[in-house]
Amino acid sequence: MTSQSKDTVDLKDISLAQTDLNGDTNPLLRQTTSNVKGWPTAPKAVKTTAVSFLSESLIDVALLAFSVLFLGFALAVISFDQKETAEWPRVKTLLYRASRVGPSVFPILFACVIGRVAHTTLLWRLEKGERLGVLDLLAGSTSLTSTVTSQLRSRVISILGIVLVAVWALSPVGGQASIRQLSFGNDTSPSNAAFTYMTPTSNALGYYGNQSSYPMLHVPNTLFLASLIASPGMKHSALDLWGNFKVPLLESFENSDRPDQNGWYNTSGPDTEYASLVGVPITSNTTLSGRDHVFKAETSYLHVECPSVNVTSSEPTSALNGSTFKGAGTTLSLNFNANCGGVSDFTNGSIAGFDTSCTPPKFDGVEPPCNFTYYDWYSEAASFCEITTTYVEVEVFCPSDSSCAARSIRRSRLPHPPATQTVLNAHMAGENGPTNFNWGLFSAAFVTSSTGNSGFPTAVQCYLIDPDSPLDVLATLLSKNIPAALPIPRTSYEIRMGQLINAYWTSLTAFQAISQAKATGKTDLTFNMTQALLEGNTHDLFLGNSSTVTGQEITHFEIFVCHRGWAITLCAASLLLIAACLIQPLIRCFFNKAPDLLLNVSSLATRDNPHIAMPGGGTALNGSERAKLLQKLKVRLGDVEPGNDVGHLVIASVDDGESRTGSETSLGRVRRGRLYK
Repeated sequence: MTSQSKDTVDLKDISLAQTDLNGDTNPLLRQTTSNVKGWPTAPKAVKTTAVSFLSESLIDVALLAFSVLFLGFALAVISFDQKETAEWPRVKTLLYRASRVGPSVFPILFACVIGRVAHTTLLWRLEKGERLGVLDLLAGSTSLTSTVTSQLRSRVISILGIVLVAVWALSPVGGQASIRQLSFGNDTSPSNAAFTYMTPTSNALGYYGNQSSYPMLHVPNTLFLASLIASPGMKHSALDLWGNFKVPLLESFENSDRPDQNGWYNTSGPDTEYASLVGVPITSNTTLSGRDHVFKAETSYLHVECPSVNVTSSEPTSALNGSTFKGAGTTLSLNFNANCGGVSDFTNGSIAGFDTSCTPPKFDGVEPPCNFTYYDWYSEAASFCEITTTYVEVEVFCPSDSSCAARSIRRSRLPHPPATQTVLNAHMAGENGPTNFNWGLFSAAFVTSSTGNSGFPTAVQCYLIDPDSPLDVLATLLSKNIPAALPIPRTSYEIRMGQLINAYWTSLTAFQAISQAKATGKTDLTFNMTQALLEGNTHDLFLGNSSTVTGQEITHFEIFVCHRGWAITLCAASLLLIAACLIQPLIRCFFNKAPDLLLNVSSLATRDNPHIAMPGGGTALNGSERAKLLQKLKVRLGDVEPGNDVGHLVIASVDDGESRTGSETSLGRVRRGRLYK
């Protein structure tokens, strides 16, 4: 035989024989002629090379570092729970990115760590001696699926198998925990803020005198008429044309809804009725943008009830039942009589006017409510109505970057004068003349705020007929058709008349604030309406037109939200990985003395297999070294006794040339129906 190097073995020089159970010697398979370079020819001790030790150590450190990172991720989410993200922008970005990649990285990391520790444990138990059932479980423990299927195939359920399934179940659960443990929510931080809002306590006495000498009336008239002809959506909105919040009509809720335990009615519904077409202007010392604001406003409005609505008479004098209305003049003028009744003398107007029994307040609580009779020439309808004051407390909510609106309402719980006393009863101090009353000036201005030709309704009358589309009534008349007319349901009539009176009163006394959508007036001149009425000091009552209250400014901010159940799950899974990362090198370095096995064909099927044509020795080779040296050796599961009636299946090396010729020394193919030992 030709001499060869000590590290090279010629497979042609190897002679193998096999003896079956009956003592027959089978023909030997002809061996390949290739050499296995690097195969040891002399005995060697079991040891780990420096390269192998270094690579294994680097892998252990990397896996441990990633496991610690996942534990740190969970602990960071727990520690930043409920903290504001704006204060930790880099942490937010880092945690968010980690939660995005966690579900993909964690199962891979888990498989690497648990798979390595299962493999190392298998080698340790194999070296010490262990039952095949345990070794098979450890060998099949490479994933959750393989762990379950290996037990199902073996049809053996054991405590170790259940533990392995539970451990591998943490792989998908941990991946889900890494994304589900963190979310971002909203939180609020309240602080005090001052709000100033207009009150219905201003006076109309600035308009005292003949109407023709005060052209400023066209300003409130314009605001009033604009609110009348606004779109239906705006009339039903919680805001007026200028963004002021409307006060809901409390009586409409008391007749249909139930309040909460504190007496509040929710007013955020779509069918809310409002006391006026014109809202309440407000101002604040805060910046509304980006924050919510809430405050409670003590205010009031004029409530109208009409016990009698008469539309059957064609004669104004009989319909008015002895009122002081007159219609004998040809020019529009305003006069007053000793009974405080506003007398309108005109024939070209469509509204006859008001008659009233309003008297100066006596503050004894026994005066009858202020009442008036309203008559319009167009529909020959008259109504007898009473005006009282409704005192309410309104919770106003101002959303971020939006206008303020009433959110809830209830009757005021502060002390107030009798409801029969209204701002219309107020008069100048020391004077009781008809022109010194708010009512006298208000009624005269209201009646003449909208005029027209005889036989045609004004905008006021059109609103009473059709509040959503008052101008449609005029359009119908101009087209020679007959529009809808009074009567209307009494409740609807009362609501509409009240909305008109409150809208005109606000337009008359706060026109400078309405169009700017903010409260005006000096805070130090603001007086409490209730206190002024209770003291009978109606002169001081009109020194102020606004009220300042303390509300809340609510700042919204984003926070970290930790879902602790998922965070604890990720902590548990990460701790398991850390423990496995520490246990695996300990077992490998201090307990395993045998060479590493890769649990593959090159490590197991070729080890001292008489049917594999390979050099002898090499038992101390590590699995990786053995696999590298034998990577070109071809093996096959085949029949080593193809010529006998009963075959024998083994893993054996194969010669391509002889396997194609089909000689007796060839490794036979596995055939269906053939018997095998």
